[in-house]
Amino acid sequence: MNQNMLDLNAFAEIAPSLPRQYLKYAYNQCMFYKNDDIIDCFLYLERHYLDSLGELYKVFNCPILFCEYYNCPFYHSISDQRRNLYEISYMPKPCYSVYKYGLWDYSYKCPWGNNCHFAHSSYEMKFHPENIGLIKISEEDLKIEERNSMTFNQIALQISEYKEEIRRMAIDIEDKQKILYKVNLEIQELKVLSMCMLCKKEVYDFVLKCGHLCCKKCKETFNGECFGCNQQV
Repeated sequence: MNQNMLDLNAFAEIAPSLPRQYLKYAYNQCMFYKNDDIIDCFLYLERHYLDSLGELYKVFNCPILFCEYYNCPFYHSISDQRRNLYEISYMPKPCYSVYKYGLWDYSYKCPWGNNCHFAHSSYEMKFHPENIGLIKISEEDLKIEERNSMTFNQIALQISEYKEEIRRMAIDIEDKQKILYKVNLEIQELKVLSMCMLCKKEVYDFVLKCGHLCCKKCKETFNGECFGCNQQV
């Protein structure tokens, strides 16, 4: 696998149930994670996405930051949020605490909150099972089964290969970092050995007869005698 393996097409294979447009938003978010967490992020979003296509449509907050996908099954604000009918049974009729003069006005608060037995948004009315049963899924979402032609084992194998490749790359990077660290240490040691033994600031220019290293500036300050060993040079 090459360095471009973490592109949009690769994750379209990992999470084939995610519509392409939604996948782009997921890609921008999941790429902030590292190694295996990137793939787990896509798988989590795909599972969460599929769960939200039926009776749980618009029940969960969208996990994607700044999502603008038109057919997104998650809610993005209070105006398109639905409460879970398995948790609270409400009727597909507007709550007049937040519905006034034919408009939804969320500057008002319902005194019953989420326990209210009337709809708090147009989505709670429009997609209530008493009105239309399960929601109508977009054409793009209807293609999910076609995109899921690969068997679970095939997908699992492909994911395993991606994870293994990422693991090997991480090990390779770690090994190269260790080598680089050793090289840097050797460079520092050589740098110290090449410094003038008198001032220890300048790289040496001369090797004295006694074997000590000396820079041009320091050589000009003594009269034929090494400051290090006091031998005549």
